[in-house]
Amino acid sequence: GPKLIVPSMHTEMYQNPANQENLAWLKTHGAKVLGPVSGDLACGDTGLGRMVDPSLVIATIMSMLNGIHPSVTLRDHLHPFENSVLCSAEPNTGFAQKRILITAGGTREALDSVRYIGNHSSGQLGHALARLAAFAGADVSLITTVSLPYDIPGVTEISVTSTSDMAAAVAEIVPTVDTVIMAAAVADFTMAAAPEKIKRESGLSLDLQPTADILKTMPRHDGLRVIGFCLEDGDVVAVGRAKMQAKNTDVMVCNTSASFGADRRTVTILEGADSVPETVSGTVDAVARAILRRV
Repeated sequence: GPKLIVPSMHTEMYQNPANQENLAWLKTHGAKVLGPVSGDLACGDTGLGRMVDPSLVIATIMSMLNGIHPSVTLRDHLHPFENSVLCSAEPNTGFAQKRILITAGGTREALDSVRYIGNHSSGQLGHALARLAAFAGADVSLITTVSLPYDIPGVTEISVTSTSDMAAAVAEIVPTVDTVIMAAAVADFTMAAAPEKIKRESGLSLDLQPTADILKTMPRHDGLRVIGFCLEDGDVVAVGRAKMQAKNTDVMVCNTSASFGADRRTVTILEGADSVPETVSGTVDAVARAILRRV
């Protein structure tokens, strides 16, 4: 079965050549080694050797066990790996060469010094996409409005707040990657924010203006593969096909507002103008894996 090793020890012990040779041997024989990271050590020193966050260990185990939902007992699901991409402990050769940009979370548009207009996006799917892609060997840039709960090896996190912040970060990073996955729920409207808190007694009238369409206006280069997202509570397939053409994407992931913050989701994936829609239901990790197979 899958083998996961999570080292935790004093810096000198970890860096000892004998230990490094043993870890290298284990890796060549199929084990996955997670960490260590730098931080406070039990001996009172600070340095490389601290165990990674336990939540990351759990997330790694879940992905290695093919996306079993955390609410079930792991020992009941120790089945063999699915024979497909993103289900092995070692990096997939296709992903090992990939540089992927992923956006996550809902952008916020300031109303005044303390308030904002936003949406219910939790960033869970974008985070799952980043984690699984990194586990498969990709070099991931994650532009997110919601901070990761833990550091993920292979993921560079870029924190943003507004749609214009995200647009600027995307424009800067897109030329350096070969795949873009726009999973963020970008605010459609913005306004000129008041410099101070608006008093209740003052009344309020919002002059809303459309935000930039990041997916439609971001720079493109030859070979760039683009996976877009659309949210629609009506005919998601019809809307998805129209947006796939208007925004020039290779893949469009269609979902409804019921997906916001949910632990289990249903999405419809379109790939190509005449493709047969694929409906995927399951945990956030299962949906993320289905999307990444389109990379």
